Amino acid sequence: MILLISETPVAGTVARLAKWLGHFFGKPCHPIIMRNYPNNSFRIPMGAFSSLPAWPDVLKDLVERADLIVIHNIYAKSQANNLIYDVVFNCAPPTAKILFQVHSPPLEAPGGLYRPLNDYPFHGSLVIAQGYGRFLPDAVSVPNVVPDATYPFAIQKDRTILLPHMRSTEFRWSGKVTEADHNRLEESTPFSNGYAVTNIHEIFGREAVTHEEVMLRLAATSIVVDDINTGLMHQTTIEGLKTGCYVLSGADMYTIEQMCETLKMDVPPVELVSGINDVIYHLSDPQLDKRVHEMREKATAFSDKFLAEERLARIYYEQLKTAL
Repeated sequence: MILLISETPVAGTVARLAKWLGHFFGKPCHPIIMRNYPNNSFRIPMGAFSSLPAWPDVLKDLVERADLIVIHNIYAKSQANNLIYDVVFNCAPPTAKILFQVHSPPLEAPGGLYRPLNDYPFHGSLVIAQGYGRFLPDAVSVPNVVPDATYPFAIQKDRTILLPHMRSTEFRWSGKVTEADHNRLEESTPFSNGYAVTNIHEIFGREAVTHEEVMLRLAATSIVVDDINTGLMHQTTIEGLKTGCYVLSGADMYTIEQMCETLKMDVPPVELVSGINDVIYHLSDPQLDKRVHEMREKATAFSDKFLAEERLARIYYEQLKTAL
């Protein structure tokens, strides 16, 4: 039996991986998710595990029967989190493998300084292949398994520029698109060839939205601006490519190389930029409509070839096996 344990749904990733790992390993794989986000924005297949009055006893029973346990992004020192680690490392069979998967940069919520990797004897670690290998060079790089999206109706692309990243802290890695960047884009709207800037909160009236909501809106969006400041790439780029968007990204060469090597793919058809001034330059180009059309066609062809959910899941499975 395989257990994937997390404090939150991790944007739906944990439940998604459980489905595919159960399929490829040919054995039960259960997502143990302690709580949901505000607005219950992601479905938890078995419900919020912490709602069980005797959840530590239930977890102990599961851990004693597991041969592979992957803990996802549990960092904060809390009574519940400490108890999770105590149960896992005291009750797992001697032959069980225990891995940790990183989903957040260092110093960013909830990541901190990757304390658990120093405090507990994990057998290995996994990092998302979107530039995160720089934080843990010895970790195994795995893809972000993003679902496919198909619809039984035609969707017309509008002239919007979506900025999904607006939350940030004082640390480097969360400054994906800052408020100042957003303001600069708003100010440059008269020069953006008729494209208007919007963000998640303006569209949905809240910050926490489901993957399905984002994908449907992206299907009607022409341009997406991913992280333009840190050098990392995020799920936004993959979602944008899979919905045929013109994606602008500040991913650096380390990120591009890690992603291409892990996913065994060509360089993704994104517009590489080096900050907000570069973004404004591209959006004010008189040939923007031609560029958007060209890049959207490339995005669709690229996604069909390299970013199908089952392909990403199989690569994740193969990479995971190298960590065992």
